[in-house]
Amino acid sequence: MQRIDSLATLIPVVGEDEIPRQLAKITERDEDLQIRFQQGYVLTHTAVISGPQFTTYVDTLIRTDPTSERSGRDQHQFGPGRP
Repeated sequence: MQRIDSLATLIPVVGEDEIPRQLAKITERDEDLQIRFQQGYVLTHTAVISGPQFTTYVDTLIRTDPTSERSGRDQHQFGPGRP
């Protein structure tokens, strides 16, 4: 069975005097990703959305549980002719 998880991080857009605050949020994102990696997740996509006050990172991660037994029906949730 596959699990999909997402992680959203808001990184503030700051002036030169507030860079430590920005770096702290970047470090927090890195730590959150490392935890997911240790849980067996793989990063599959990152979207970056720029705004005037924040840059938002949305990370999509997938974990496949190798111990789950999958039937053909589970493996092919959407087949030919299905949306």
